[in-house]
Amino acid sequence: AQPAGGAAVKVGVLQFFGWLDRSLPLDEVYRAAAVAGLYRGLVDGFVLDERDAAQTAEIEALGMRVLCADTLAASEPGRAALGAAVLGFGRSLRNPPAARP
Repeated sequence: AQPAGGAAVKVGVLQFFGWLDRSLPLDEVYRAAAVAGLYRGLVDGFVLDERDAAQTAEIEALGMRVLCADTLAASEPGRAALGAAVLGFGRSLRNPPAARP
């Protein structure tokens, strides 16, 4: 289990965390923005847990659009809403973001 906003998260791919541990300094290993940095230039969007919302601007500064959502959705309706939000976000990445005023 690893933290997301300080909460434990059950992870099925422990090998990923072994690779992550070797790729980042120990104090950065489980920060969402540090993980996003590993994907800089490879992905256009990043799904960020709402508990880590304070890192949104840092991830956007990497050139990624961010979907901030409850990724630890505990209920069936919550998981369905998360799935719909992620799919919608993925579709939105096909289009360039609207110009900011």
